[in-house]
Amino acid sequence: MSANLLLGTAVFGLDYGVSNRAGRVPRQEVARILEAAAELGVGYLDTAPAYGVAERVLGQLSEFSSSFKIITKTPAIESKEDACSPENGIEATLSSTLSALGRTEVDVLMLHNPDRIPEVDRFAVCEELGRMVDMGLAKRLGVSIYDPSDLLDPSFRRCFQVVQLPINVLDQRYLETGTLAALKREGLEIHARSIFLQGLLLMPPDQLPDHFEPAGSLIEAFHEEARRNDLDPLAAALSFVASRPEIDGLVVGVETEFQLREISRLLGGAWPELPWANFACPDRRITDPRQWPRFR
Repeated sequence: MSANLLLGTAVFGLDYGVSNRAGRVPRQEVARILEAAAELGVGYLDTAPAYGVAERVLGQLSEFSSSFKIITKTPAIESKEDACSPENGIEATLSSTLSALGRTEVDVLMLHNPDRIPEVDRFAVCEELGRMVDMGLAKRLGVSIYDPSDLLDPSFRRCFQVVQLPINVLDQRYLETGTLAALKREGLEIHARSIFLQGLLLMPPDQLPDHFEPAGSLIEAFHEEARRNDLDPLAAALSFVASRPEIDGLVVGVETEFQLREISRLLGGAWPELPWANFACPDRRITDPRQWPRFR
């Protein structure tokens, strides 16, 4: 395994994931997951103010969470005024995060949804982010994107040391466009998220919600190819991302300690080369969770 495992925490604070029927992870199970993550060598917790009570839960479980480095994200920003707002701006939100976590700094502060920020405001937003580093509230800056076009501006890319992006067997845009390789050549640390597409890739094709019916045949073909190679869908979906040499970190969310241990075990194996391009889905209504209806 070349990429490190990072623990996503959305399901610690929200009813998160299209395949999740149990709801938010109970506090006792969060403690078990964190304890197992430390044992397995997981170094980072990926969180955000938007993840419900996740940051507060991590702070309340500091005896289990304090050994991890923290990645968090900014609030929704659509202008330089948003970024600098004394009530809801970057500094105010980061201060609330640090208070909830019981920390004095985070390792990575990520700008979320940069596509919403007009180009004329991006320099000012980057300046405000940089001020958080100068104040000692964050060690590094990152950006969390949804589309390869979000980082076309070279001067904007230079603001960041880490980029988090979605990639999975259905969403292969970063490979098809060459963006993944280009970002790595520029020295950015790359973290992959949506590896299982909120569990969609692991669901039996005949149990998919109606919204995903257009991708049913692709998901069924993916499951069949996995079976032919003696893999379950979890191992196959993981192998697609974990085998990419450009990727430094894999952000995974789990509902149980067992799931985390299973993912860690699978990462220790060898990866077969499946015909991945056969499963790429161009329909953003399927691959972009922002375009999904609510399922609860």
